[in-house]
Amino acid sequence: MGNQKRKLTPQELQAHLDEHIDFMHRSCVAFDEGIEGEAKRLATSIRVLVNDTRNQKSLLKQLHKKNIDFFETSFDFISNPMAHSGLVYFAMSMVERKARYAAMLDKIPIHCFKKVPFDDWWNQIVFRDNNQNEFTRRDIILYVSDQDGGAHVDPALDEIYASLLKDNTLGMHVNFGKGEELIPGSPVYAAVRQIAHEILKTLISGYIKTPEEKSEMIMGGMGITKDPTFIMKEYKDDDLCPCESGLTYIECHGKTPDTMHTVK
Repeated sequence: MGNQKRKLTPQELQAHLDEHIDFMHRSCVAFDEGIEGEAKRLATSIRVLVNDTRNQKSLLKQLHKKNIDFFETSFDFISNPMAHSGLVYFAMSMVERKARYAAMLDKIPIHCFKKVPFDDWWNQIVFRDNNQNEFTRRDIILYVSDQDGGAHVDPALDEIYASLLKDNTLGMHVNFGKGEELIPGSPVYAAVRQIAHEILKTLISGYIKTPEEKSEMIMGGMGITKDPTFIMKEYKDDDLCPCESGLTYIECHGKTPDTMHTVK
């Protein structure tokens, strides 16, 4: 009799969804405070919410909420031999003479805000390293959750993932006058943080979050640009904000980063 199962009600499934959204909020706050290991918890919740297999059905699919369009905040992938970073920015401060991999959350160029069907979002290439290895959102989330400590710790990591995680196979360097040096840290966990942000924007109407740390320059995709706050100022105050928050531009991304509306 121990193998009998009782089907969960829609209310019980919704309670699970609310729990995972709360888990993600808490992990995002902790990640933004410098605890990068929270990316493993984020990846596990994302897997529960959206990843379907032959034997397991994702929570959003059980709730019939997976046929919506998902927020996509990445640079477009271009087929050429260059390395590509669609979700993770290289934030640089010439004043502090440091650089880091960063999830820029909503503080991105306007043209990067899109909504796309789930399959397009999940299977979009978001990294291509210098060895021509390509990674989708699905790849990143399942590597982190299934191998790298989210829900399971493998005794060995797939080589291409381990190289992206630990060896900077994106090949990104900075030079602050003392010769070229690798950007410290890993782009993987910052990518998980940005994917979590996209899901929260998808599931929570009007959700907005910007990074607290300021940088003078950012690099993403295959180009370099000024801080995107300046790009956003091309919009008129009474235009609807292109991030689809439902607010006018001046009420939303038109505000300065210190006063911008956020959801904690």
